[in-house]
Amino acid sequence: MPKEPIRSKYSNDEKYKLAKEKYKDKFEKYERDLVNYKISLRLKPFSTFHHLFVLYDGKSNEPNFGRLQNYMEADIPKKDLQEFYKKEFYKKKSNEN
Repeated sequence: MPKEPIRSKYSNDEKYKLAKEKYKDKFEKYERDLVNYKISLRLKPFSTFHHLFVLYDGKSNEPNFGRLQNYMEADIPKKDLQEFYKKEFYKKKSNEN
């Protein structure tokens, strides 16, 4: 966590203002990284590429909380649906060869 500059450690106002601005930027980055870290902890049991892809929409580097919420609340696909996708996958694979 970035430390806030202390006024008494700076010889003039200009240096203090610059340090204060740098602190503000670093603190914003720290908060953003902390949110991303907490989200990654929530995804830790599912740390495959697919699960991380769900979190980031590809348009920006910021996490999309709506996508995460939808993913976490989604039903697990039924066995029949899983079999259908598996058959389609192997059919496509055999057609490519």
